[in-house]
Amino acid sequence: MTDTLLVVCTANVCRSPLAVAVLDNALFGQSLGQRIAMRSRGVDAEAGRPVCSQALQVARAHGVWTRTADHHLATGVERGSLAAADLILTADRRVRSRVVKLDPRVAERTFTIREAAALARLTSPGDHEHPPDLGGFAAALNDNRGLTDLPALERPLMLPWPRLRLHAHDVPDAHAEPQASHRVVYRTLVPAVKELAEHLAAFASVGRR
Repeated sequence: MTDTLLVVCTANVCRSPLAVAVLDNALFGQSLGQRIAMRSRGVDAEAGRPVCSQALQVARAHGVWTRTADHHLATGVERGSLAAADLILTADRRVRSRVVKLDPRVAERTFTIREAAALARLTSPGDHEHPPDLGGFAAALNDNRGLTDLPALERPLMLPWPRLRLHAHDVPDAHAEPQASHRVVYRTLVPAVKELAEHLAAFASVGRR
């Protein structure tokens, strides 16, 4: 049985395709990766647009294999794709709000990427009440809501963008925030995605013991 992980950003040409590419890199060759269908969408996507060339350039410069993004075309999010997803990750809190407004039933399995990474640190792979699959992982993350410290604004030490004020649960949008570059997007998104992949793999491995 295949689980579905959906990543959502604004235009579906930068942050969400990059997140899927990093997840694909992290899980490629693992049986877990073969059991998860990874898709991305945008709340304001212009259908058919290719992935941002700057995002691809930065990812490749850091050694990310971009096979999932090379031929990606932007697609808008709709209720059917939300309902079919076992776990929904969004680029920032604004996008998460848009997703939940579109289908309130998915609220408990929808998180920003960086929020999910923080919640995953509290998830024990050996002591949980949920099945070791993507839906169980989402439920475990939801159980931990409210147990982390309140997120704060942070000022990334990434000159020359000292004025960028960023919430700890958000990945900035380089196409909408003039002080955020694609390098800033990479540095805020990719570590969280990699951490999530590690926690998910540990969580899912319990079912194979």
